[in-house]
Amino acid sequence: MNLDKDDVISMKSYGLVSHTTAKLEEIQTAIEDHMEYNLQLWSSEEGVPCEILRANGGGWLKGKVRAKFTIEFIPDEKVSETTDAVMGGHRTDL
Repeated sequence: MNLDKDDVISMKSYGLVSHTTAKLEEIQTAIEDHMEYNLQLWSSEEGVPCEILRANGGGWLKGKVRAKFTIEFIPDEKVSETTDAVMGGHRTDL
């Protein structure tokens, strides 16, 4: 089930937030703050300038790289497609 940024998650902090209940948006911010590199830069449409060397040959290629992260909820019990449709199939990418 995909989550909306305002959905609330209750869990052990796992070092991300100091309390056990937080909105998804707060958890996303905590993840960004704990990343060694600036996640906003890595996940922007522009990406980070780089060069890659493909294992199958062809030499170095100049371009940009960007990261995409998704936080998904996996229910203990199967949720019907109707319930997911009512929830709007929300999905949040980092």
